[in-house]
Amino acid sequence: MFENQEEPVPENHYFRKKEFRMTSLSLYTKLEALPSELKEEAKKFIENLLKKNQKKSGFDPQKASPKFGSLKGKIHLSPDFDEPLNEC
Repeated sequence: MFENQEEPVPENHYFRKKEFRMTSLSLYTKLEALPSELKEEAKKFIENLLKKNQKKSGFDPQKASPKFGSLKGKIHLSPDFDEPLNEC
């Protein structure tokens, strides 16, 4: 099988079963059940996954949001902007 092609998952595969689908709530519940030292380890692991995904996608959330005043000097209005429009 080629690397960029995904193999079809059989219908009876365990990833297809409903009980193995991870929702945000079930993930949160499992994290809350962990002792504090394992929560810290899980936090570091998740941060590592986010960095890995950020490098892979090239998306930087801090660069994506516009900063206050970033368009200063780039938008200009004509001097007659406030003048009444001519009726035809």
